[in-house]
Amino acid sequence: METIYAIQKTRIIENMQSRLTQVSKAVSYALRHAPWEYELELDDEGWVTIDELLSALHSEKKDWADLTEKDLQQIIAESSKQRHEIKDGKIRALYGHSTPNKLMKKPAEPPKYLYHGTSPESVKIICESGLKPMARHYVHLSADIETAKQVGLRKSKSPKILMVRAKEAFREGISFYIGNEHVWLADDVPPEYIEIKMKLLTEAQIQNLSFSDCKVEKMQFDISNRIVDIKTDGAYVVMDECVEFQSCRLMVKNWESVSARLYRAKTKQWEELDVNCIEKLVDICEFNYDQEIVFRGFGAESGQWVEITFTKAALEVICDLVIEPDIFVSLKFYSQDKGGRKIPTPANFFSCIFVIDHGNHDARLLLETIGSINPGDEKENVPVKFLCADLVIPKIKSGDKFYIRDGGVVAEGIVQKIINTNPANTT
Repeated sequence: METIYAIQKTRIIENMQSRLTQVSKAVSYALRHAPWEYELELDDEGWVTIDELLSALHSEKKDWADLTEKDLQQIIAESSKQRHEIKDGKIRALYGHSTPNKLMKKPAEPPKYLYHGTSPESVKIICESGLKPMARHYVHLSADIETAKQVGLRKSKSPKILMVRAKEAFREGISFYIGNEHVWLADDVPPEYIEIKMKLLTEAQIQNLSFSDCKVEKMQFDISNRIVDIKTDGAYVVMDECVEFQSCRLMVKNWESVSARLYRAKTKQWEELDVNCIEKLVDICEFNYDQEIVFRGFGAESGQWVEITFTKAALEVICDLVIEPDIFVSLKFYSQDKGGRKIPTPANFFSCIFVIDHGNHDARLLLETIGSINPGDEKENVPVKFLCADLVIPKIKSGDKFYIRDGGVVAEGIVQKIINTNPANTT
């Protein structure tokens, strides 16, 4: 019996040491190389408060949620190389930095868009209340989508990427600061400047992915590194409802094997292709994600049916949710007893007729950041996209009253802001 207890005690100690080793590596990475991925604000000498670091680590893994300052002190005490230092409630890495510690925090005009990676659970709150610093001094924004994705992956396996219309917000009085080439900072960002840009699809969503009527815009092969990068001009996920995406990027990685073949219409025979010079597709007519990942479509050069198969490969799919709105409006949906809808609108978009003095226009309410609207609800800053914006935008102005038809008149509203001031260029 004593032997069993001794073995169990040894395993517990080994697990604790293994966990602290993983934490030590994460701390080193965060403080030395990529503090922006953890949304940490290091000072001129590389210090960050222990509370900020612990908050970031708690979000990193579920079994790190109970980490304390004592654990960090133990990591430092047991390290032969003394990689970190704790002093006055702060911690820093002592050496090995591959990036400048300091965030410049210099006021500046931002680019048109900045990005923020977050968990799906946080999206509703952010879209209602905006982005706030919380325990930090500033809101952290990423200069590019890839950085935002890395930040988001530290919060969720299927993060969402929010897009901030930063230049518009800046011109309307919101302050922004340059952090470094990866990071911009803001005091806060109101919800009206935030849209859901992209989401990393879950396994279930990938299995229900379709590319009907979508074209392949880019298809790059890196066979030696086992990476294929594909971008399409749209995609659909059909589950409980059909969700349409503006564009889709698929990254196939680390396959065990890849094969390709071409169907010759004249001979009605399949012909094996050299995997080092696979013909690119112009579309994806069929897609299968199961034991194998299979793409079928027409070849760009041959015009023939081409099939590409990957075995035991990793697949990452990021879909663009953003359809640029033409205007923002306030809306009041009628209750059912006043002729309104019997059920809420869909949660992603709502196709309807936009009725204003000079006529009726096909429109779509973009509800991804707002969610379903119930009969009787009132909403502010609802984004609207017109089918033919060039016929509508020149004839409307802020303050105009309009109605929404869905069979009968189901809502009324007022134009709050016109975003697309050059509809002739709308594609």
